[in-house]
Parts: sequence; C-alpha cells; structure tokens
Amino acid sequence: MEALMERNSEGKVRVDGKEIRVPESRLALSVVGINQIVGGGDYREDGWIYLNDKPVKKWFTGCSGSSSVRIWGPVLNNIPLLEARKWRIKDRVDDFRNKIWRPLYDEVVKLGEAHAKPTHKYTGTKQWWRYYRNDYANAPSSLSFDWVDEPAEPKNFGIGQQYYHMDQQIGRYYKYLYKFNTVLGSAIVKYLEETVDPKLVSTVRLSVNGRDYWYASESTRHGVARWSRINWPESPLVEIIMGV
Repeated sequence: MEALMERNSEGKVRVDGKEIRVPESRLALSVVGINQIVGGGDYREDGWIYLNDKPVKKWFTGCSGSSSVRIWGPVLNNIPLLEARKWRIKDRVDDFRNKIWRPLYDEVVKLGEAHAKPTHKYTGTKQWWRYYRNDYANAPSSLSFDWVDEPAEPKNFGIGQQYYHMDQQIGRYYKYLYKFNTVLGSAIVKYLEETVDPKLVSTVRLSVNGRDYWYASESTRHGVARWSRINWPESPLVEIIMGV
C-alpha cells in the first residue's frame, strides 16, 4: 500500500484524491492510517498539521510495539515526565489492587462460590456469572467463573456483585497502565535510536528519575540492528558474582 502513496517531486502524497505532505522520516501509510486527512495539509515533525503555514490541527503517531496506542509525537521527547506519570499510575493501581480488589477476591475464594449479574455489554443467552474456587495441592486457590442461567437463589450475591464491579474496574486500570508503559517504552526506544548506535554499543543502562532501564542491541532476521528491552525497574534483576 505504501507504493500507492509514493512522494512526488514536491514531497507530497495523494490520499483519497487529496494531497498532503508528511515528514521524510515517516512512512506515509503510518501517518494516514491513524489520522484524519486534511487536504493540502503539511504534517510536520512538531506534531501539527499546517495550512498556509499556520498550525490548524494536531496529528498523532503510533507507539512502537502496539497498534492500539497512539500519542502526540512531541510528548515522546520528555522521558522523565512520562516515566514519573507511569509510576504515579502504577502506584495508584497497586494501591487499588491491594486495598480494595484483593480483600474482595480473597473473600470470594474463602466462600468458594458467589453469583453476580454482569452489567457490561455481552452476547449470549446466559446472563449471570457464577464464581467458583479452584483448589490445588501445591499452590494457592484461584478463582474462575462460568456464564450460567439466572439462579433461583443466588449464592453470596452481595459480595459476588461487589467483586464483579471491582474486578471490571481493575481491568480498566490495567489497560490504562498498559498505555503508559507502551508510551514510555516507545519514547525510550526513540531516544536510543536517535542517540546510540546499536551497531556500536551492545547494552545500555538508562537511568530515569533514579530508576534504571536496561536495553540491548539485537539484529532482526533482515540484519537490521535495533534496541530491545531487557529489564525495567518493576522486574527483578539478579546479580551473581563469581571468582576464584
């Protein structure tokens, strides 16, 4: 599809009968795929679409490693700010999990069974959930659910419905945290690509706000060198020292 949007002698591409200009550093398809087409627009590196040399609208870029997360390009230039925001969100999610979600989860596991009436959109004829405990010989018990018909007498409905709502909430929080992680990761890779040659350096430790982020260079199957994440602060890093 990119061949259908090759730049002409003026550096412009034609999309749906409209001509636009995209930065030389970008594939036209990557810009067109996630942005509104503004006829005659000049999509510049500063993140703005210009008409008659005046900024009229922001345009967005996709984050590396995810097709579902997009961001205004200039935001990726401030790694310390993105990193600080990511940790504030993570702390809030962890606090919600430990103080609100976890006690409800443990209570339903202790009861062994509970019913809930889902309120999110779904398909199918069954309209209730039945939570039930899974017991293991050498591991902690876990919780699962099945779609069921409306029970004549719902079991532990109060705690089950409360847990359902909090479980849905933490799912939304994790999606939000995923976006922050994706944006931060994309910003770090962008910075390393612009400042450190992966053909000359094998490993990089990037210290941001007192936390270390480790990346290593690797080659793709096409022989292209790129930066790959090794370790982030929330992941355990073991140091082993040997000697004679």
